[in-house]
Amino acid sequence: MRVYLDNNILVDTEDGIYGIKDFMNVPHAEYYYSNAHISELLNGVDKSIVGLKEKRLKTIESICGSKYLFQDTPSRIRLALCKPEQAYENVVNGGFLRGYINQLVNYFTPNRQGILEELNWDPKEVGNYLPQEIFDAIEEKFQTSYHYGIREYLLMTEAYTQSTIYATLFNLLDMVSYRKDKNNVARLYDSSHAYYAQKCAILVSNDARMRIKAEAVYHYVNINTKVMDAQSYLFGTNQ
Repeated sequence: MRVYLDNNILVDTEDGIYGIKDFMNVPHAEYYYSNAHISELLNGVDKSIVGLKEKRLKTIESICGSKYLFQDTPSRIRLALCKPEQAYENVVNGGFLRGYINQLVNYFTPNRQGILEELNWDPKEVGNYLPQEIFDAIEEKFQTSYHYGIREYLLMTEAYTQSTIYATLFNLLDMVSYRKDKNNVARLYDSSHAYYAQKCAILVSNDARMRIKAEAVYHYVNINTKVMDAQSYLFGTNQ
């Protein structure tokens, strides 16, 4: 059973909320990490957090070993064996655009109120939809107000690859104030973690907004990955 841990689970483990053995004791679980973990680590390293690199790479290796998910082509994720230290060096050497992308993402400031007015949609009503319902509701509002649907919207925004589709769908949920975020960069990495986790049976996250949006996107793109919080995963009925 492949399991993907969101970055906040690694942080909570380092803070002593969970132990490495808690994850190792889950029967039949195989844990995978991805470039999204490494990129978030680099964001922390950019802030000169002392010892973060060594601590995080050790945490990843203790839980995941060398089990690694990476984007082989724009539309394909592959399973591989790669030590976290090597993955870190690979991202450092090839990730010169990371900071620039983060800056661009921070400029994303949709007029949520204006969008909801165009769609004739009460924000309180938006929040009441289940993850399995929200994209159907957006589709209906788009067709009524704009005379095109979500698929056309994805084409208009040039979301052609799976990773950009995930990012655009997460942004779309934020634009209509569905579990909206305060931090655009955090949302980018939420979508990236959800994208990689589609190759796993379970995505574990302690970010409630991320879980709900991941469930919504998985339902829309027909992915069966189960989304859980750590308490339910570790100590509930997760098998």
